[in-house]
Amino acid sequence: MKVFTLIATIGLFFLLTACPEGQKKGPPKSPGELVIQWNDGGGMLPVSEAIYISNDSCSWKYWRYQAETVISWKAKKKELDDLYAVMVKNKFDQVTSTNEGQVYDRGGVSIHIEVDDQKYKIDNSGSSFIADQWQGNFSAISHAIQTYAKEKVNLQLLELPLNVAEEIDHLPFDITLRINNQVIYDPKNNLPFESKKVSVYPGDNRFEISLFYADSSNKYGGKVLHEQLNSVEKIDHLSKGLHLKIYKENNLPEIIVLH
Repeated sequence: MKVFTLIATIGLFFLLTACPEGQKKGPPKSPGELVIQWNDGGGMLPVSEAIYISNDSCSWKYWRYQAETVISWKAKKKELDDLYAVMVKNKFDQVTSTNEGQVYDRGGVSIHIEVDDQKYKIDNSGSSFIADQWQGNFSAISHAIQTYAKEKVNLQLLELPLNVAEEIDHLPFDITLRINNQVIYDPKNNLPFESKKVSVYPGDNRFEISLFYADSSNKYGGKVLHEQLNSVEKIDHLSKGLHLKIYKENNLPEIIVLH
């Protein structure tokens, strides 16, 4: 009887040692509730991107230079299952970071995951760096989240005609135009100024017009920045198009949203 008691006591000791209180159990193959929060901070730059994915709702937020664009959608069960399968395959519950002490002005990506009643954090931002052996796993997980969100955002993009006034060609400057950081016109890349269709977000869109003049010193490709014109324009399903023209009061180009 004493031998049996001793064996039972030793067995209970090892059971408690292997499963200490608060230790996470392995993630389920198919969770009932799933929440993913992916954030990319810009560090010194006033730019950030956030993705929220759950059974109930999903959203993508893009903040830059005081303009915020938010696009929402509802996820299908298969989409969540496929995304979760990628995370499980890459052992999201085991990915670890190392702390490198004080790091200045570093942005980076952090991912918060809730699976039923379990919470996980994968951090590659600020002073936290993904451990070398988990770099591939982290990249695969982050890429899968970004790719899924981008596919959903692209489905809601609005395609509008961009009309360019003839007077733009007569300005004594080279002009580049970016919409939401995508180059639309750039003479050096053979993207001519002509009317075309462009894709924009529903909501806030950032327009950047840069004017250059020739520089005899041949620095910066033989150009010097003369003027940088930035604006944020709100666009919706009622918007008919965009018009790039000369603003008469200062003889500089501007973007007009047509309704």
